[in-house]
Amino acid sequence: MEQSEEAGTSHIENKGPVQGQNIGDHNTNTHNYIGTQYILHPRADGSVPSPAPQRVWNLPYPRNPFFTGRTELLTQLAATLHANQPTALSQPQAISGLGGIGKTQIACEYAYQHEQDYQAVLWAQADTRENLTASFLALANLLDLSAKEASESAQVVEAMKHWLQTTPGYLLILDNADNLALVREFLPTKTSGHVLLTTRAQVVGRFARQLEVEVLPLEQGMLLLLRRGKVLLPDGPIEQAKEADRVVAKSLCEELGGLPLALDQAGAYIEETACGLAKYEQRYQRQRGKASSGNESSSFESTREQTSSKKLFQLLPLFPCDP
Repeated sequence: MEQSEEAGTSHIENKGPVQGQNIGDHNTNTHNYIGTQYILHPRADGSVPSPAPQRVWNLPYPRNPFFTGRTELLTQLAATLHANQPTALSQPQAISGLGGIGKTQIACEYAYQHEQDYQAVLWAQADTRENLTASFLALANLLDLSAKEASESAQVVEAMKHWLQTTPGYLLILDNADNLALVREFLPTKTSGHVLLTTRAQVVGRFARQLEVEVLPLEQGMLLLLRRGKVLLPDGPIEQAKEADRVVAKSLCEELGGLPLALDQAGAYIEETACGLAKYEQRYQRQRGKASSGNESSSFESTREQTSSKKLFQLLPLFPCDP
C-alpha cells in the first residue's frame, strides 16, 4: 500500500513487520498500528506523515445475501455499543437465544454493516476452552503481537488480554460463548473496544448487557424461505410470490417454528433439488407422520416442544423432497 501526497514526496509503505532502515538519504521511521508496522518516509521538510492504518478482519463467513429482518435488533445493538457510556466498554454485549435462531448471522450482519467503524474486526470460537485458546493464538499471530511465539499458550492469552485492554477501535466477536465463566477468563476487566458475544445462556447477570433474539415473525420467515429457495429474488417482496407458494411457505414456517437456520436449510434443499415448495411440504408431512407413529426417532413438533432447536435442525434432512 502506498500513499502519496501532493505537497512533498512522502509516502507510506505497508511492509509488515520491519526494522528501521535507511532509504536514500533519509532515515526511515516505523509506526505500529494493531500489530502492523508501517515504514513512514519523511517529507522534504523532515516531518513524518501519519500512517493510513490497515484494517484487520478475520470473520470466517461471507455476508449472507439472504439475511432477513432483525432491523430493530441491529439498530438497538448499534446504539448500545456506540453509546457514550462507561458500560459500552466495561461490559460485553450478549446476543442470546436458542440454537438455530440466528445469533451468529446477526453478529456477522452487524460487523458488515459497521466495518468502517472499526480498525479491527476479530472473530473467536468460544464454545470450548481449547477452541477459544486456539482462536486467541491465531489472533495474536494476526495482530503480530510480540508474545505470539511464546512457548506457553497462557502467555499468549495474557498478551491478548492486554491488547484488548489497551488498544481502541476494535470489535471482537466471541461466537457460541455459552460458558460465560470460561469467557470471563479470556477477557480483561475493562476493554478499550467492543466485545460481542453470541450465547444460549439465558442469564448473563452483570457480566454482559443482553439482547434476546426471538424467532422470526411469520412474514419475515416466509420471506427467508421463499428467497432462500429461489422462489423470490434476494430482495424480492413477498407479493411477487404466487399465492400457492405463499400458502405453503406460511405452513412450513409454522411447522419449523420460525427458526432461521431450519428455514435456511429447507430453502437450500428446495433450491438444490428444484422440487418446489409444494413437493417439499408433501414429503415433510409424510416423514412427520412416520415420526409420530414411532417409525422415526423424533419429530419437529416434539423437538420444538422441548425447545431443543439443535436437534430440530439436525432432523431437517429427514424431511427432504423427492429428487
